[in-house]
Amino acid sequence: MSKKQTYFLYLFVFICGAAVMCLEMAASRLMAPFFGSSIFVWGNIIGIVLIALTAGYYLGGRVADKHPNKNHLYYYVLVAGVYIAFIPFFFQLMYSDLNLNLIFGNSYILAVIIGSFITALLFFAPPIFLLGFVSPYAIRLATKKIEDAGKIAGSLYAFSTFGSIIGTFGASLLLVPFLGSRETIYISSFFL
Repeated sequence: MSKKQTYFLYLFVFICGAAVMCLEMAASRLMAPFFGSSIFVWGNIIGIVLIALTAGYYLGGRVADKHPNKNHLYYYVLVAGVYIAFIPFFFQLMYSDLNLNLIFGNSYILAVIIGSFITALLFFAPPIFLLGFVSPYAIRLATKKIEDAGKIAGSLYAFSTFGSIIGTFGASLLLVPFLGSRETIYISSFFL
């Protein structure tokens, strides 16, 4: 891998890390009108994101070993980006006339817990699962000598986490408050 390709890979994991957190921050605001922003909603969003990332890391590492090709990685991220682009449209379509009382009766807490869990699972888990492929795939692509595996893994995870930090602060302090959750989701999709 050339130096230019290596730099691009580091930028790529940074952007994907930022996109995951932008999506997570926007998810809470997108869901708030229907489920509120209680600890139940946040717990479900964070839990689903962690489950999706865990599964993506696990399967992504295996796929990367079978097909260590950067084009495969770019394809998975492209699919995630396209999926993310359609989240606001399908979210509006499904929830525009939602009445939780009709579905769950008077049990508002049950409606919030189950409804936000299912929503996070359907809308946010699939693209985040695919974005979970990025770190193990990038490590596989960048590692040529086993002696360098630890250094490369640490560096790539650091760049991904730095992207996540920028995505968290960027989305929560700038993008969502000033542009809105839908636009934040579109921006995340665009960069992928």
